[in-house]
Amino acid sequence: MCSVFIISHFSKMLYASFVRPEGIYSSWFNKAAAFCTGRGDFCHSEFIFRWDNEQREQVLSRVKGFAGLRHVEGAVDVAVYVLWGDQVRYRILNGAGEFWSVPEKDTIKIGLKWEQELNLVTWLSHQIGKQYDTTGALLCPFHWRKEDLAYDRYFCSQLMGVALKRQGYLTYCNPGGLSPNSLFAALKTH
Repeated sequence: MCSVFIISHFSKMLYASFVRPEGIYSSWFNKAAAFCTGRGDFCHSEFIFRWDNEQREQVLSRVKGFAGLRHVEGAVDVAVYVLWGDQVRYRILNGAGEFWSVPEKDTIKIGLKWEQELNLVTWLSHQIGKQYDTTGALLCPFHWRKEDLAYDRYFCSQLMGVALKRQGYLTYCNPGGLSPNSLFAALKTH
């Protein structure tokens, strides 16, 4: 069973969030995805960033693609993600419903230094708009995709695996073969 964290009590940092096929994610498809990609609990994963005002300003000075952050004052929580059939996006977690709220469980703190986190979010900003990798997601349990540090398309855990690997984190994993469940296991043992 995963540890339960409430991010609102966390310090500024980067987190991996894992989603179970429940609530807005409770479709038969997400249940099948959780089972087929590692027979685990999770159907989706995404990054959650927590920045104070100073950190947000540093991010904005480096990243040109997060226009919505320019209208936020003070601390902010931001998710970077890609959903089935969509494209890489970000959202500001403002509490207006389940999708827009800070997750209250199934998160893992990722211990990167601030400069690494800045590099990670800068790289992620260049991935915004890239399409979902349907074939990669369907075949990830078979580890068919060659290991790389960038792809033309991404599925959720692959995007996270590449971003972390680029920062020297999870260097032993092939991002193209990471399901949300295998990413969760890799991060728990890191």
